[in-house]
Amino acid sequence: MTTTNRDEGRTRNDSIEPTSVRIPTLVAMTGFSRSRSYELIACGEIQIAKDQRSTLILVASYGRLSVVG
Repeated sequence: MTTTNRDEGRTRNDSIEPTSVRIPTLVAMTGFSRSRSYELIACGEIQIAKDQRSTLILVASYGRLSVVG
């Protein structure tokens, strides 16, 4: 039996997916190097949001990347 959290309307077994991650997490999740990650940011392939000095990568933007071998 799963219970529902009334505040959020979801079961306790659900996990929360992040909407943004920092550069080290992007590197770990995608396998891109830090340099390649910054190149993708510079050319607009990956969208970012700034929080003071932190660079946050929007998860939806790197999900659209196509890897060309």
